[in-house]
Amino acid sequence: MTASPAMSGISTSLTSSRGVLPRQRVKGQIPISKIKGPKIKALDQAKSEQRALRKLREQVEENRAALRERFLLKLVTGAATSAEAIEKSQLLGIDLVARCSRRDPQGRTV
Repeated sequence: MTASPAMSGISTSLTSSRGVLPRQRVKGQIPISKIKGPKIKALDQAKSEQRALRKLREQVEENRAALRERFLLKLVTGAATSAEAIEKSQLLGIDLVARCSRRDPQGRTV
C-alpha cells in the first residue's frame, strides 16, 4: 500500500487496489505522539540492553567453545592432570566418565 498522490498530505489514509483505506486504531494502542521523551528513552535503553545481553551471550558461547577445544587438546596430549581433567570437564559440560559394560562370550551384558 502506498500513500495516494491526491491524498499525500493526509497521513491518516492508505491506498490499495480498492482505493483509500482509513487507518484504524487498534484498541489499547497508544499514538506515538502521546509517548513522552523519557518513555522513548527508556524503551531505547531497554532495547540497547537486550542487544548487549544477546551479544554477550554469543561471546560467552564462542569462548566456551574455544575453552573446550583447548581443554580437549590438553587432555589428549596428556598435559592435564586427572584432577584438572575432572574439574574442567564438569565446568565445560563435558562428561568424561565412561559408562562401560562387559560382555560375556555369548554377547550378554554382565
